[in-house]
Order: sequence, then C-alpha cells, then structure tokens
Amino acid sequence: MAGDDFEIGEVESFSNGKDGNYSRSSSLMRQTNKVQDDLSREMKPSFLEIKRDRFGNTIKTLTDDARKRACESIKTLRNTMQCDFDDEIDKELKTIDDAVSKRKTSLLKNEEDNWKALSEVLRFQMKQRGLFQQNRFHRDQPFGEMFVEFTLEKHREIFQALLRLSKRMNFYVGESFEA
Repeated sequence: MAGDDFEIGEVESFSNGKDGNYSRSSSLMRQTNKVQDDLSREMKPSFLEIKRDRFGNTIKTLTDDARKRACESIKTLRNTMQCDFDDEIDKELKTIDDAVSKRKTSLLKNEEDNWKALSEVLRFQMKQRGLFQQNRFHRDQPFGEMFVEFTLEKHREIFQALLRLSKRMNFYVGESFEA
C-alpha cells in the first residue's frame, strides 16, 4: 500500500465520547457533581477493617480518608478551571492558600514544642523507631488531624469560590421547555 492511498479527514470532525463532542461544560459539571458527592459523605479518617471469612481467613480492608478525597476532588476541579481564573478569584484563592500555609506552620511548631517537652530518653526511643521526623505531622499527635480538618474547611471555601466564578462566567445554562 502506497503512502498516498489514505486520506486525512477533517480535524474538526474528530469525535470522542457518546455524543461525538468534547464538552468542557459537561466535564466541569461532572467534576462539580463529584465534589458534591464527596462532600456529602460522612467525613471520617481512613481506617483498617479486619474481617474473617467463613474459612477463618483474615481479610483486611483499608478505607480511604473521606476528608482527603474531598480535598483532592476540589483540587482537581480547581486545576481544570484554572484557565478561567480572573484577578478576583486569584486574590481570593491566594488568601485561602496563605491561611492554610500559616496554619500548617503553626501546628508543626506546636508539635515540635510538644516534642521538645518530652524527656531525652523518650525522644531518643521515638526517634529510633522513626516516630518523629521534622516538618511532618505524626499519627500519635492530634496536630495532623487538626490540620486535615482545617484544610477541609478551607477547601470547602475554595469550592464555594469556584462556584461563584462559574456563575460570573455564565457557565450555568438555563433550559427552556415548551408545553
């Protein structure tokens, strides 16, 4: 078969999906619905569920952290909508991001102060077991949970800001029905 036996079709007629078109608005709608679904669930941390089947085998199932899943959904929506950002939304999101950064720094400082208040022997033992690393939250301390809760609330604010942006950009389409 010679190289000139095929023909290149129209690029504009390329189709993807069931209806044949890529729709950014429907993609944003799906992502917004995903965020709403994730935010409507019970916000619980991850946990390990251990069950035994009828043969006595142990089955371990790790459920993911619903709070972190909701935050990640909002981050994905934010990344998708980034091309639509204006100065107003940039300023609002920067304020929220700065608040999260300041809170993280503050909580890490509190955890480090808590660490320094421990006895020398206990600190050595914990360090040997890898229970303390600088600039990281640790499971045995409440500071990490406090940060996750604060971050979730700030991500809710980000989601509200993105919805306001959608309204300003007229992403909401009204439908008319005839009787």
